[in-house]
Amino acid sequence: MTDWSLHILDLVQNALVAKASKINIEFVEDSLGKRTISIEDNGVGMDEETAVHALSPFYTTRSTRKVGLGISFFAQSCEQSGGVVRITSKKGIGTKITGTYQGNHIDALEIGNMGETISLLIAGSTQETIRYHHKTMRGEFTVSSEEIKESLGDISPTNHEVLSWMREYINEHIEQIEGGTYEIVERFEENAR
Repeated sequence: MTDWSLHILDLVQNALVAKASKINIEFVEDSLGKRTISIEDNGVGMDEETAVHALSPFYTTRSTRKVGLGISFFAQSCEQSGGVVRITSKKGIGTKITGTYQGNHIDALEIGNMGETISLLIAGSTQETIRYHHKTMRGEFTVSSEEIKESLGDISPTNHEVLSWMREYINEHIEQIEGGTYEIVERFEENAR
């Protein structure tokens, strides 16, 4: 994974596979520059043994392949930038994966295009509720699939123009509280094309 937004996309996909109907995503920075990413869902959850093994790339509950890399890659990215990952889960209740890292660490990943990730998750959610909360020392921003779909009325969130608007709306708000990070990333991505 090349940035945190892709890790979040992968972990939320895991939650959807686990039949979650509510998924809360948080990206929080504290006053010392430590960042915390958490994905909490109300899916089928894991028993204690599965939760312990979930960090291993050689363990998966899928029958289609013999490895499960999403959570282990997330853990590796956090650990390489001075952090850790914790999994809290209960069978039949849900799962919370929390990763911390040092935002100023030389090996810390970029945030990535969070607007793209969150807008795709919202557009793809049919019955699920997706909530994203981003907080730094400069402010905070929250968006949810319920809020977006309510404001759209009969217009589909999968409409190309709506997706473009959501991506820009989310990125603009995050850019304000990140201090220009997204603007720099997006310009770089446009120049690379």
